[in-house]
Amino acid sequence: MCYLNSGVQDLNYPLSCLVDYLGFRVICMSLLPVDRATIRYGTSDGCKTVHNCDEKLASLIQSTAKVLNLAPHQVGSDGVTLCAAADIEGHYGCDNKYYLLDFSRSMPPEYPKLKCNTFSQTRHLYYLLRPELVKQSPTPLCPDTFSQFMSNPREFVDETVAIETKKFKELLPEFVKTLDSYTPGDRDFDLIYEMHHCGFNVRNLGYIYHRTTKWKVSTRIKLL
Repeated sequence: MCYLNSGVQDLNYPLSCLVDYLGFRVICMSLLPVDRATIRYGTSDGCKTVHNCDEKLASLIQSTAKVLNLAPHQVGSDGVTLCAAADIEGHYGCDNKYYLLDFSRSMPPEYPKLKCNTFSQTRHLYYLLRPELVKQSPTPLCPDTFSQFMSNPREFVDETVAIETKKFKELLPEFVKTLDSYTPGDRDFDLIYEMHHCGFNVRNLGYIYHRTTKWKVSTRIKLL
């Protein structure tokens, strides 16, 4: 959604929807006019081959990266420069349109050592920063930080640490103060929406719960 909402023209995305039916959840996605031969940007084989061979597509993705505050970075053994996560694929479809797909790592990852005592080799794949927080960083962040795709794995670490430190030492405490100024159960206050709007993940709810004074005793917090 953050790529779609960036508003860059001439980039197309698969139509998808989430369907709940009789206790089952299914993700439905449209079939795109692409195949292995149409890839022009990114990698589809774990960085064994990295593509960036279409100047127009590269320019479109670079424009999107500026909106999202994502940094150009080098990936793969050949040091190919990309502005998106390496495994986001850019295709020139059989209908002569540009498509992007595979967005599971669209945003930069959290810094693992701020959350646990040991460095997880896979944590960067799913503990990602909210796009609203990424935009607050004074310098662009890299979605491939801590991954094996990076030509220089330590690049952009300091920037990631800086925005996460600001999140826990400044932004979240300020959010808790604002939260305590509201009345628990206020129908006009959507807690999860406000958290996302400020750049906080739902997994930060426990942090907020243990520091709030008014909402801790409330059973009327709107979670959905």
